[in-house]
Amino acid sequence: NPPSGVVVYNLDGSIDPSFAAGTPFNSAIFSLVPLANGKLLVGGYFDTFNGADTGSLVRLNADGALDSTFTPNPKFESVVGVRVAANGQIYVLGMRKGHADNPYQLFRLTADGTADQTFLSAAQFIDSFVLQEDGKVIDMMALLKQSMEKHAESKKTTLAPKKRKKA
Repeated sequence: NPPSGVVVYNLDGSIDPSFAAGTPFNSAIFSLVPLANGKLLVGGYFDTFNGADTGSLVRLNADGALDSTFTPNPKFESVVGVRVAANGQIYVLGMRKGHADNPYQLFRLTADGTADQTFLSAAQFIDSFVLQEDGKVIDMMALLKQSMEKHAESKKTTLAPKKRKKA
């Protein structure tokens, strides 16, 4: 994958020179979440930013510099989704470093990036999720699977061969 970077544009479409993210990420960015305090959460398939070993989830300050107060634990091999709840909890859909044989899992992190040990996701093979305002998580793959199962079941009953009447 080619290097990736983050650019902030002003309302008139010009590049904001106050945001200087520096050396690009060494690979793809999949998720970008602006925070109320002007910082950005960035997730993807990178493992360095500005030459620093970061894993695949970082928080950038409003000026584009790496936020050293955010130290995700666990470190991620890949992050495909990030959402932030109103209370500041961070939900991450990712694969932990060193666990490439495991499917993507849903993690909840505190504001400083440490894993919230009270959140134990039962979701497996999740690839998309929505965070509701009340903090509940909707697993999009589970909804799709349920819908497909219901559709398949309805086809069985409507396409079942009809019995012929004896002549």
